[in-house]
Amino acid sequence: MILVSHDLDVVGAVADDVLVMQDGRVVEQGVTAEVFAAPQHPFTRELLAASGPVSP
Repeated sequence: MILVSHDLDVVGAVADDVLVMQDGRVVEQGVTAEVFAAPQHPFTRELLAASGPVSP
């Protein structure tokens, strides 16, 4: 199943893996818990910071 969402709490609750896209391009992908715990791309860090605490 593919879930497209801007609600990172929902993504953390239901997705095993995550793709982060910026301007139609994948900038980061991986296991949801790992990406949420240690984002590598600046855009992913911005998204997570803007959403507040997210529980993977």
